[in-house]
Amino acid sequence: TIDSNMLHVLWGRLACEILVLDWSSASIAVEAVKTALESIELPPLQLLQQKTWLLHWALFVYWNDKHGLERLLDLFEKYKICITTNAPHLVRYWTAAVLICKRKLALKSNNNDRKLLKNLVSVIQDCEYTDPIVEFVESLCIKFDFDSAQTKLAECENVLVSDFFLCHQTEPFMEEARVFVFENYCRIHNK
Repeated sequence: TIDSNMLHVLWGRLACEILVLDWSSASIAVEAVKTALESIELPPLQLLQQKTWLLHWALFVYWNDKHGLERLLDLFEKYKICITTNAPHLVRYWTAAVLICKRKLALKSNNNDRKLLKNLVSVIQDCEYTDPIVEFVESLCIKFDFDSAQTKLAECENVLVSDFFLCHQTEPFMEEARVFVFENYCRIHNK
């Protein structure tokens, strides 16, 4: 069984792997901490804090790992309650990851990308956090306001360039966002 000392060791290992920039080992360390959090007995508030910390540390790992965004999306789905209650600012990264991975996931499975987008829209509606990236998806998927979406997309570029995790993803995000606008426009006007 996992006790609090072992949990501290796992957190230490994760921190070390991040510091040496070994993203594949860090990914394994994230999974180890996640598994430990699922099996350890902690008070609910402390467990919420630990899961919230894991979400934050996972940003370092999964935005740098080649296959990390899909794992990050899985983690966001699993800890959706932590995001909505304790870390709504992570909705920005969830939104960016969904948009960047959307077409790649659509090629693997027809329903997975729709499910991810549907869950994201649900979180956006429940959460009071806003920024241009989140507002872009809100404009397209909730309000169906294409003019507002275009305005928000222009603002997204400034946000992406200045964000520590997203600055290297500006070009893929902008490309996928433009495709997303086009897909939604065609889908709505087709009916």
